[in-house]
Amino acid sequence: MTLTSHSTLRDRLLTYLAGVGGSSTRAQALDALDVLYAGQWTTEDISPQNTRQFETKWRNRVSFERQRLVERGVLQARSDGVWALADGFDPSRIDLPRLAARNAEIRRREDMWVAAKAAGAPDDILPRALEPLHLRAGGRGIYVDVATTKSAIAPAGVAVSFLDLGQAYANERNVHGVIYRLPRTTREGRDQAEITATVRAYELAMPVFVILPGARPASRSVRRAVVESVDIARGSVLITFLDDDPLPPEPGNDENDEFELVIDDVETRWQRRKARPNQARFAFAVLQRYGARCAVCDLDAEPVIEAAHIRAKALQGSDDARNGIPLCSNHHRMYDAGWYAFEPLTTEVVFRAQQNKGQSRVIRSNLSHLPLQPSRKALEDAWERWSATS
Repeated sequence: MTLTSHSTLRDRLLTYLAGVGGSSTRAQALDALDVLYAGQWTTEDISPQNTRQFETKWRNRVSFERQRLVERGVLQARSDGVWALADGFDPSRIDLPRLAARNAEIRRREDMWVAAKAAGAPDDILPRALEPLHLRAGGRGIYVDVATTKSAIAPAGVAVSFLDLGQAYANERNVHGVIYRLPRTTREGRDQAEITATVRAYELAMPVFVILPGARPASRSVRRAVVESVDIARGSVLITFLDDDPLPPEPGNDENDEFELVIDDVETRWQRRKARPNQARFAFAVLQRYGARCAVCDLDAEPVIEAAHIRAKALQGSDDARNGIPLCSNHHRMYDAGWYAFEPLTTEVVFRAQQNKGQSRVIRSNLSHLPLQPSRKALEDAWERWSATS
């Protein structure tokens, strides 16, 4: 059994403080939470810390979450042992039914993940095991499980899993996650319901699962993930895996803090994953900013449109979308090979003298047609480097 998530601990603390008028001593708050959630603390939660046997892990972790809320300006920064909502914070902003429903569904999915790992996840689980685990049912690409996930906060349900076997849709997948294509068929009502359920998973920061080909032809791989971004106009979502590599433990505040060798909390893993380089995230952001059309030849076949770094990744170029530009695979390779560059002031496409512009099939003379422009600083940096090698 895992520890109760960081987000759930914060929700429980805020719910309690809002219910008692906004403030309480630390001891009163912890004792109240102990009683209010007596049947919901996990075995790991109520186990003693290694360094402070008199205190359970969840009490120590709630204290850390209180500090996080102070840093976010939700609670007051006090040192007198009183935990209090920040001045001006409206307790009515805390939607208690929504928090309860969200936390219950997150807990259900975490239990599903524990059961899936016992059945062979992430790399080798039999397809017939997916339905009993509530990970999958039917042949649709997006599984919602409406009967279970439909609620007042999600009238169309919340997406549970995404099937990506490399057959029906041209999804882009790497070790970090997948750019998943939303359904576009003649069954608009059902397709729209699945899209709405996917958006709700994003809005609620709900863990989801991606079903992939397994280690053997007859098996499946299951990856726990989150919907990180949604682009309805392009019909794409960015899904980031949570378990593709181990994460280091969070630092404690002092030597007496509980040391957690493994952090298995969805929110923490997601936030720390987002801070890491991710080519799928960069590509998604570039196409979302500029559109899925080559900037120099107007080809709009998204499967061959790539996100090119203006300042190269090999030169520590950032993954900010403003340091990127959409190019088809051919023109991306020409750009990386130094055939052409963009003059910073006019964004004119300039070719080297020895290259045959006529054979390049470039039909755009500059970048003014793009809905947004790339960073001038990035263009100037690339132009300077390109000019120095002419």
